[in-house]
Amino acid sequence: MKRAWKWGQRILIASAIVVGLALVAWVTVVPGLVRRIATAELRRMGLRNVALQIRGVSLRHVQMANVAAGESERLRVGAVGVGFTIGGLLAGRLRVIELTGLETEIRFRDGKLDLGPLAELGAGGEGENPFTQVQLRSSAILLDLEGQRLRIPIEGTVADAGKGRLELDLRASAEGADLRVRGTLNANTSDFSLTLDGEVREVASWRAALPPRWAHAAPHVSGPVDFKASCYGGRDTWVLKAEADAYALKVAAAFSGHRFSAEQLDLSGKVTLRNGQLEGFTGNASAFGLDIDGLRLTRAGVYGGMLGKEAGFEAQLRGDGWSLDAMMGGVTGLSEALDGTPAEVAIESAWWTCSLDPQRLVAIVPALRDSLQIASPKPASIEGEKAVLRLIPPGTGSKTTWTWALDVPKAEAAWRVAELRLPASAIEFRGVEAKLPATFQVTPEQATLRLAAGARLTASEAKLPWLELRRTTQEPLLTLELGGKGLEANVPFGGEEPKWSLDIPELVVKLAEADLVLPDGLGKVEGYRGEFAFSIGADPKQAWLVLPRPFVASCRSAQANLGSEALRLGPLDLRCKPRELARGGGVELDRMAPVWGQADLNIQVSGPASASFGQGDSVTIPGGDIWVAAHWSRADGGFLYASLFSPGCEAGFERKLGDHVFKAHWPEVDTMAYVLVPLPAQRKAREAILGGFLHTPRGGSPATFSIAGADAMVGEADVKGKVILGGGAPEVEAKVSLDKVAVTHKASGLRVAG
Repeated sequence: MKRAWKWGQRILIASAIVVGLALVAWVTVVPGLVRRIATAELRRMGLRNVALQIRGVSLRHVQMANVAAGESERLRVGAVGVGFTIGGLLAGRLRVIELTGLETEIRFRDGKLDLGPLAELGAGGEGENPFTQVQLRSSAILLDLEGQRLRIPIEGTVADAGKGRLELDLRASAEGADLRVRGTLNANTSDFSLTLDGEVREVASWRAALPPRWAHAAPHVSGPVDFKASCYGGRDTWVLKAEADAYALKVAAAFSGHRFSAEQLDLSGKVTLRNGQLEGFTGNASAFGLDIDGLRLTRAGVYGGMLGKEAGFEAQLRGDGWSLDAMMGGVTGLSEALDGTPAEVAIESAWWTCSLDPQRLVAIVPALRDSLQIASPKPASIEGEKAVLRLIPPGTGSKTTWTWALDVPKAEAAWRVAELRLPASAIEFRGVEAKLPATFQVTPEQATLRLAAGARLTASEAKLPWLELRRTTQEPLLTLELGGKGLEANVPFGGEEPKWSLDIPELVVKLAEADLVLPDGLGKVEGYRGEFAFSIGADPKQAWLVLPRPFVASCRSAQANLGSEALRLGPLDLRCKPRELARGGGVELDRMAPVWGQADLNIQVSGPASASFGQGDSVTIPGGDIWVAAHWSRADGGFLYASLFSPGCEAGFERKLGDHVFKAHWPEVDTMAYVLVPLPAQRKAREAILGGFLHTPRGGSPATFSIAGADAMVGEADVKGKVILGGGAPEVEAKVSLDKVAVTHKASGLRVAG
């Protein structure tokens, strides 16, 4: 029994010694082995100058601290815990590596990104991963952005998936943003496949984390953003696909002296990058309550995409009383510009339309609010088949920035207005329609608008305070139509003085057949119609009007009521033929004062035209010519001359004189009358010379007269005279020549001839 007890004691002592020796070996050997394996793994991952200090040891765990790696110890770990098993340790494998308080620094300075120790990750050897899992706790990435430091907390796990592959599940949060990264990474082949999901609860909180000079230039944005991305590839190639959604953002920004703000901005987009090059993207942006340098937009939206070098888009703009839609748009040169090549970018819309509501636009423009009233059943529409916006890079060695040019080679505006009023002048138009084919170009230096020949504006009815127009046909009452080369207007931008110009080579005004009624029963014109052509030009100093070609006018009849008598005229046809180049006048715009005027017109009267006054007075004109010549300038003055020549006129006159009736009949007379009026340069008493000529042709029918039973006949007659009007009393000169005169008095039988 004693012997057995002694052997038992010996075994216990031996076991204790073995256990003690094992514990000593465990404490002295295992931690060093664990440290060597961990150090080798960190070096295998590419981290140099790794220093590990053992703080605690247990049977399955070793605790280390004060870990630093990389240049200037830019990767630090507060504590490293290593879990292991005996079998795994003998095989050189760790069960779990717990990293607590890991911090690594990423710097962005002077436009360059410095990843520090992270740039060396994955640069080590090949083979199996010597751990089952790596756990990150209370860790962070430190961002140094131009001296502004931002700490991004991070935690999660990195698990061994066999054959050198790692499975990542990492989460980060900072400044109201949450981010999660999941996927696989192969340290041996550098193959990876990662997905990212994130949310920024408030974008404005990130602005405070930016460097001061970045924060000053960055827009003021508030609101949430959701985003996600996937990235996969290998050592030589990689692909990134990302998408983001932002709703109800509020934006305020200033760029190069221009201000932009939006009450609500909704953004969504998807982008694909391959090896850093843009492969494709789609995007959608909608903004409400925009203000761009004072230009108010109620809504703006654009949807676009790019695949390879082909890009397309659709856009919408909405303002108070107007809208613009561009469809089937395309973009060329964008991929070259994104690659850094100084190529021209052309944004082209195959079809676009603009809608204008003149009624609303007039209501919001102070200058028009009280001077123009419009009742429009529907907005005006402007459509174009093409529009090109070119973004032009600066030339080689040029210090200028990008510039742009907008070209719209074909557009047409269509508009119908039920009623258009000018309250100040009591003028009113109804049934106004416009059809305006146009082109325009806009650059930062100048805008040019051209209306093509054939552009027209019509009105079915017109109301004037001094004249009533009654249309008698189905044609529009009034038509304005551009002829010749149309219209061109140029408006330069910038400069100390305006340099705009307007050129209308031919504006044709047509009045359809209508009755013109004078107010207060003064008279009327029936069946009047006419066609007039004008050439109009203007610049900042002057505006001028010229008659480029003949105009015509006609009427069936005209009547003027003078007291109890009525003057009747008609039918009448007039044709005006300008004879010189300068047939118009100019006006100084700043003072609205005339500057010059010149005319040389021949008005042909086609007959026969008849006129009557009262019950017995009448004149019949077979035709004639009216000449008008005028010249005047503000510096030199000028003159006005007008003459009428009408051969073969017939006139009748019947008038009651007391108890007798005087009758006259002139069956054939040549009439010539003229007026010459000096036009002084300055306002003063004017002189006028009026001359006349009346001639009965030799061998023609004689004129007859009768009164109180006496009859007279004149075979030939000449009447000449003039009136001189000056500062004193008028001077009158007259000369009458009669030939082949015969007088007969029936009651007395008196007869005189010769």
